[in-house]
Amino acid sequence: MLHYARQMMVSGAAKFQMAVGVYTSGFKGVYWTYYGFGTSGPINAMGGLLVPATFKGQTVDAVYSVDDNVNTAWPVAIQIAGDQSVGFVSALTLGGTRYALTTYTQDYKSSAAVTINIATATFTVPSTTGIATGTPVQFTTGGALPTGLTASTKYYARDITATTFKVSATIGGAAITLSGTQSGAHTAYWNIYSVFGFPTATASNKTGGRVPFYPTISIANPAVVTSTSHGLANGKRVIFQTTGALPTGIAANTVYFVVNAAANTFQISATSGGAAIATSGTQSGTQICLEVVDVTVE
Repeated sequence: MLHYARQMMVSGAAKFQMAVGVYTSGFKGVYWTYYGFGTSGPINAMGGLLVPATFKGQTVDAVYSVDDNVNTAWPVAIQIAGDQSVGFVSALTLGGTRYALTTYTQDYKSSAAVTINIATATFTVPSTTGIATGTPVQFTTGGALPTGLTASTKYYARDITATTFKVSATIGGAAITLSGTQSGAHTAYWNIYSVFGFPTATASNKTGGRVPFYPTISIANPAVVTSTSHGLANGKRVIFQTTGALPTGIAANTVYFVVNAAANTFQISATSGGAAIATSGTQSGTQICLEVVDVTVE
């Protein structure tokens, strides 16, 4: 793993190390790029790494900044798995700048077609994997839901079997009752996540890290990493990943420090300012280098 001894707490803030990944997409001439760690929402996979991977005991799905070619209000944000409350995260520091997080949204990663039995107030899905007692669930419809159920409202699962469940209006509350009629196809959503953001658009990558690049690495003592105009200075931190095998002497997802940096080459050390690492053996595939930066979460 990316090594980090402990989560540092300073006045309620937690300090992380983040290997900066990237995801770019767009449509109809509008393009946006996510910089950071993880997968925002269910689809925007940036990669990268975050150590530690939890905040206040909850899994961090993503930390990111977004840039786009029309400079709309794409945020700096952090995504936390689960049903977290407003104010669970109050600020992020990326690239040395502190962003107060003033927006709060929730959404769901998992969904399935659901059949609703009005008489028993039972919901049937192909599988209840990922649904446990107390899991937040919501419903949408292409027609009309039964009386007693409101679309896009958060409910909580209970009475779960392999393919069925009931819901309550509060965690641990009584199962809701249903009446009336229904129509159309219905969908159930679960696997909730919470996003805390800074909504003001600011240009470019705000993480303080460069996007991943694809160097060559020599088998030598010391090894030389080559990438045109890499932009890394001595003392910067990097990790390596690969689609094949890294040379012996370099471990994937382990922090190294840049030494002997030149315009198009650098060497790496296990410690800041330490001796350059030697490589041996063979390598294969595409080698990937990601810069590591500090992130503070409050």
